[in-house]
Order: sequence, then C-alpha cells, then structure tokens
Amino acid sequence: MQKNNGHKVRHSSFIDLSDYARPIAVWIALQLKTTRIQVYQITLLHFFLMVIAAALIAVGGLSNILIASLLILLKNIFDAVDGSLARIRNRPSRVGRFLDSNLDFVGNLFLFLSVTYVPLWIRVFGFLSFVIQGSFFNFYYILFRNTNHGDTTSKVNEDDQSNYSYDNRFILKILYFFYKIFYKWQDAFVLIADRVIGKRGRTIPAVFVSFLSVNGLGFQYLIFILLLSLHQQIILFLWFTIFMNIYLVILLAYFRFFIRSYSQCRRGKEYSKVSKEYIQHI
Repeated sequence: MQKNNGHKVRHSSFIDLSDYARPIAVWIALQLKTTRIQVYQITLLHFFLMVIAAALIAVGGLSNILIASLLILLKNIFDAVDGSLARIRNRPSRVGRFLDSNLDFVGNLFLFLSVTYVPLWIRVFGFLSFVIQGSFFNFYYILFRNTNHGDTTSKVNEDDQSNYSYDNRFILKILYFFYKIFYKWQDAFVLIADRVIGKRGRTIPAVFVSFLSVNGLGFQYLIFILLLSLHQQIILFLWFTIFMNIYLVILLAYFRFFIRSYSQCRRGKEYSKVSKEYIQHI
C-alpha cells in the first residue's frame, strides 16, 4: 500500500477551516502508530469526552462550562486522531467510519440538549441545523477528495459494503443500520439540493469547499464554546438556526452560478476550437 501521511487530502490548495486540529492529531497518531492502541478506542474516547462535556454544561456554572469547552476541544483533536491513525497504519475501515459518524451524531445531540437555558424545540432545531450544515460540507468535501486523490473511506452514497477483509461484516451491518437512521434522511436532503445546483461530474472549486468548511464540526465547535462561555445562549442558537443556514444558502447559490458560468465558458471554448479546425480545413 502507498504510504499515507495521515491527512485526508495530500496535495491541494484547499484550506479546511474546521480541520485546525489536524497537525497535532497527526503528531499524536504518529506517536501511537506502533502501540497496541486501536482506532476504535480513540473513537470511543472522544465520544465520552463529549458526553462528559455535555453533562458539565447541563449542570451549569462558569467553571463547568470552561472545563466543558476544554473537553470539546480535546474531543475535536481526538476526532481527527482516529482517522489519521487509520490512514498512517494503512488500515482504513468502514466499521470505523460508521462508528465515528454514529457516535458524533449522538454526542452532538447531547451537546445541544445540554443547554437547558433555552426551550427544547429551539435546541432541537439548532441541532438539526447543525447536522444538516455539516452534511452539506461532508458531501462536497467527499467529492473534492475523490478528484484530488484523497481519502476514499467515505462515499457519497453510503452502503454496508466493505473492501477490507478485516472489517467485521456483522458489526458493519449493525452500524450501518443506525447510520441510516441518523444520516440517510440528511443524505437524501443534500442530494435533492445538489440536483438543483447542477450536473454531476462537475469541478468542485477549492475556494467553495474552503468557505463551506465553516460549516464543519471543528469550526462550529469553536463558535459553540465561545458563545456559551460568554453566556450568549440566544445568540448561539441564532447562529446555527438562522445565520449559518443563510450562509449555506448563499454559498450554494454561488456554486450554482459557478457551475453555469463554467459550463458556458467550456461550451464557448469547444465552439472556438471547432471553428478554428473548420477554418484550417478550408
């Protein structure tokens, strides 16, 4: 197998604003490479960090919130460690992919429900906005990685199939069952929006994915703990439920405009090429 440096995309101009923890995560993964620590143990660790953080936020108090903020940052680091370790060991796993995604969904749900200062329906709507925004980023990030020789463990259309002989088929099917409950409705929503945007097989501009990375987990965690620490719970949920949804719509509208402009430009170049060949033939 080809040696992997632990990053999802090896060579690109793409800047992931939500993946700021990757350098330290890769360093930690390199230290763990030859140990007996398994990738799934790292995944369970960052899930429990999120559960503890959510419990501290629910209890309340400035000291608890500050400790919870630190735990969320640690969670974000180790959330990058498990995937980096799998890539460094050249042992990607579909079981690990679904385990990580499922526990992220549950952990993030606990996080939003832990903010007891606002009505429940606002917390639920904030959580749904949060996960949908993340799903849009993941969708286009996967497409971008596929065209830039990046990690291919995740798929645009997920299924319970695996090309890795070491993946336990029974556990894979169980994890995929929960993945369908947590994410398939999101995937369907994203695919519908994507069809409105334009045709498949298009170029995914790096700058578009960079701006979309604001909707990624890492960046959103920073906003969450910042506003929570400042006791700005109302603004916190306005951020997720209104501002970031508007931001996402504007980005998708820009991408649709880019696709149409790119297609027209490409047709113009093809027409120009045919015209030149015709003139030379005459």
